[in-house]
Amino acid sequence: MTRRLLIAAIALLLPFSAAADSKLAPRSDGRLEKAVLFDYGKTRVRSTGRSTLAAVARMWRAVPVPMKITVEGHGYALEEEASIELGYRRALRVRERLIAEGVDPRFIEAVGHSRAEIGRYVDLVFSTPPGRTR
Repeated sequence: MTRRLLIAAIALLLPFSAAADSKLAPRSDGRLEKAVLFDYGKTRVRSTGRSTLAAVARMWRAVPVPMKITVEGHGYALEEEASIELGYRRALRVRERLIAEGVDPRFIEAVGHSRAEIGRYVDLVFSTPPGRTR
């Protein structure tokens, strides 16, 4: 299935409460419009992020073929290595939250990135796992 069709299928299967927020529907590139935000230098998921992740988990469970979720954590620090580490720790925190909400850990990958500008967020990117079709 092409990425565009996958995204359309996800949008159709969103639970009503999640569908009410159009930012929870993935864009054509699979990236969720709504990022999970963090306080500067912190890894604790904000309360708005927790509700977003709960809705994402409901959406993931509603889709008949499991989707891969890449959690891309972004950090900002004076040194690039510290930025990547902070981004990775944020991604791991979001991954843990998704697992607690019922997403199968085999389908979640956490990665850390460094950003030139202040990055206090985590992006969620949806894709079909290799070898899986609808």
